[in-house]
Amino acid sequence: MNTNYVDFENKNISNDWDYLVNKKNNLLSKVFNFFVNYFILKIINKDLAKIIIKNFKKKNNVKIIEFGCGRATTSKILSKKKNIQISVMDNNDAIINYLKKEKNNFLIIKGDCLKNNIYKIGDYDISFSSGTFEHFNTTQRKIYLQNIMKISRYGIIAVPAENILWKIASYVRFFTDKKNKSIWDDNFQSYNFKKIKKIFKSLNNFSLIEMRYTYNFGLKTFLIFEFKKKFK
Repeated sequence: MNTNYVDFENKNISNDWDYLVNKKNNLLSKVFNFFVNYFILKIINKDLAKIIIKNFKKKNNVKIIEFGCGRATTSKILSKKKNIQISVMDNNDAIINYLKKEKNNFLIIKGDCLKNNIYKIGDYDISFSSGTFEHFNTTQRKIYLQNIMKISRYGIIAVPAENILWKIASYVRFFTDKKNKSIWDDNFQSYNFKKIKKIFKSLNNFSLIEMRYTYNFGLKTFLIFEFKKKFK
């Protein structure tokens, strides 16, 4: 299947997330990105893909969507499976154009997961994200969870685990690429089990299924939590 593309924004969007695919980043920024991508994110992407595959390996034609996909690394792993149909969504033009130039086996959607028109993208068996949720403020987090459950009954989200690693990363990112400092603004949070449970206590229509940590260099690096929509 050739890569398909759908645009729900109909406008050009450029923001600090351009740095993910920007070849003009300065040297320090490139070194930082290389370390994060190959020594931290590569592991979480594989772990996330394994969890998704494990839950749906006995089903055929499973429809999965990744929100705030960035380079869509996890989706690229999943798209190699025959029984899975993948869609990826982001609202950044640089990222969308980057993905369109690649030969990927998934549908690319330009859209905003915080908007009310989320239902237009269709229904999915599972929604997931990695590296997105932690950048939202309190109100946006609730909207995000509510929106992804409008189109699917099951969700998986990976967020930074609460440890010193992410505090160091935020400072390094600030000094290596000050143009993108807003990515590491006051909204950015790392999480532990207690924080995730507190979020779901305020969402009566969701059930938290499971939480687990992934590890790098002996540290809890990411927290993955699974949830589903409650049946009435």
